[in-house]
Amino acid sequence: ICLVASAQICIRLCSCRARLPTRVFEMYRNPKEEYNVSFICHNTIADAIVDTFGNDIMMIPTDDSHFKFLANIEVSPPFFSWVSMFGRRIQIESPKEVIEAYKTFLNKSLDMCRNKGEK
Repeated sequence: ICLVASAQICIRLCSCRARLPTRVFEMYRNPKEEYNVSFICHNTIADAIVDTFGNDIMMIPTDDSHFKFLANIEVSPPFFSWVSMFGRRIQIESPKEVIEAYKTFLNKSLDMCRNKGEK
């Protein structure tokens, strides 16, 4: 199942391995960095997830306070910035490559703050 949010953006709503459209976080496009990403989120950000991925996104409750969802994502700095804005209310559950890339993004951001910019 795919919900077309615009002529350029589709999202993946199922966990099957078929080739489906990908959610692109604009500014950087790198099709080599496309992953089926699993997220665990606090219920308080459900509206923001729907705003980003559409009304038909499948949110699976994991407990009374959290839900899980899957989406094909082109991993990029704008994607990591989007995740970061939710703080502890969102977690990238898998794949490990995306978790490690997110950690690298966060560490580089901290280094820039410590060093007052990139050198």
